[in-house]
Amino acid sequence: METLDYDFNLQDLVSKISNLNPKSIILQFPDGFKLFSIAIADYLKKYLKDVKIYISAESTWGGCDIAIEEAKMLGAELIVHFGHTPYSLAEYKSILEKVPVIYVPGKFKKELSKSSLISLLFELNKIGASKPALVSTIQHVDALKQIRDFLNERGISATIPKSPLMEEGQIVGCDYSPLINEKNYDSVVVVSGGYFHAFGAGLMTMKPTIKIDPYTDKVENVTENVKKILKKRYATMERSKSAEVWGIIIGTRTGQYRPITIRALESLIKNKGKKYYLFFSKSLTINELRNIDQPKIDAYVVTSCPRIPIDDISEKEFEKPVLTPGEAFMVLKGELERYRLL
Repeated sequence: METLDYDFNLQDLVSKISNLNPKSIILQFPDGFKLFSIAIADYLKKYLKDVKIYISAESTWGGCDIAIEEAKMLGAELIVHFGHTPYSLAEYKSILEKVPVIYVPGKFKKELSKSSLISLLFELNKIGASKPALVSTIQHVDALKQIRDFLNERGISATIPKSPLMEEGQIVGCDYSPLINEKNYDSVVVVSGGYFHAFGAGLMTMKPTIKIDPYTDKVENVTENVKKILKKRYATMERSKSAEVWGIIIGTRTGQYRPITIRALESLIKNKGKKYYLFFSKSLTINELRNIDQPKIDAYVVTSCPRIPIDDISEKEFEKPVLTPGEAFMVLKGELERYRLL
């Protein structure tokens, strides 16, 4: 296990599981961590010989997606959820209390390369940024201090914004509260693999956004990409202004059921003299949306994961507006100045 690039703190995990004394447990991994599942299961079996271990083969998208119902079906008394922290935006928390959950973030062990830090400094100087806010996914929050120290020593006043419900500088795909709470910054630096979190940070702040990939050492200014996405989102919202009949799609994954948001949308649509239909889906796909669609429905709002309308449902594939809850609120309230996801 010492050869893994991530620190799962397995000795501590064994102690936590032992203290709860379960007869069977579920191990739940995001797709990027599934290659570690067998090695981790073998490690746990060495110390927890009488514990039956189930490994989830399903994708898990975040701390919002906990296998509570699966645990009840299998009789598992504990869920060990890797790659995420407790979900900060859960509206329906009582279901999360039905089965204990241990969260194992899995911190990336390697430091950022000196060349990537130099490239980051070059990109910041290139756009004239002097006060960047530094954020990352949970795996890379330790790298933020490395970046801050490097930049501060070179005259760049970098900050790591805080959130009361997450680690310092941590963001998730739908929660960018550290960047919303922090006011004194002129740009955003996101440490993560891929573009998912960088695009989200750019959308929520509408500030210059630079991504540093800890796996490839590539540094990239994604501001123009974000502007293109934002332009498409506003075009989608514009098309939904005339909608008289809405489809509200309710998420039934553990942390993606948002009763407060749903009730607010129902009330707003009703008060506007419009109609709505309620649908539900555990994992909405373009095919599911096509199957439920009817001519009388003018627009949809997805209340589960707000990234589905942005990342998964292309306007080329589906011709009707599909909005996030935040976008629907913007349209129905006529408040288009500040972009919002939820």
